[in-house]
Amino acid sequence: MSSLIWIGLSTAVFAAALVYDVAAARYTAAVSARDAHAAARWACLCCLMGLLGIGAILRESLWLAGPELAGVYAGSLIGVRWARSR
Repeated sequence: MSSLIWIGLSTAVFAAALVYDVAAARYTAAVSARDAHAAARWACLCCLMGLLGIGAILRESLWLAGPELAGVYAGSLIGVRWARSR
C-alpha cells in the first residue's frame, strides 16, 4: 500500500472514530433528555461510523487501530466538552 493511500485511510479511520465518539456523547445526552428522535439519529450515526472504522481495520490492517484509538480519545474529549457546555 502506498504511503499516500495509508495516510488517507488512517485519516478516514481517525475521523470516523472521532465522529463516532462525539455521536455517542450526544446520544447519551439525548437519552438523558428523553428526546427519542434525537437519540435514534445519534445511535444510527454511531453505528455507521463504528462499521466504517472497524471495517477498515479488519479489511486493511490492525495497524489502523492506532488512528482509531486516537480518534475515539479525541471524540470523547470533544463530545463531553460539548455536552458540558450546554
